[in-house]
Amino acid sequence: MDKPDIVFGDSYYAEGFEQGVELINKLLKSHNLKINYTFIEDYVDDVGEYAYAVDVEKNNLQPQRGH
Repeated sequence: MDKPDIVFGDSYYAEGFEQGVELINKLLKSHNLKINYTFIEDYVDDVGEYAYAVDVEKNNLQPQRGH
C-alpha cells in the first residue's frame, strides 16, 4: 500500500478535514480546481487510523462568462 498523504488519530479531526476540503473546493471552483480525497480503509499506524490519499484536479473547461 502507498503511504497516505494525510493521517489523523482522531475521527473529529478527520471529519473536520472532510468538511474543510468541501469548503475549499467551493472557493477553488472559480479557478477550475478541485481537491479530491479518498479515505483509505483498514489503515492503522502509530500516527493514526484515519488516512487519506489527496490529489488536486484541474478542470480544463473554460468557465462560463456573464453568469
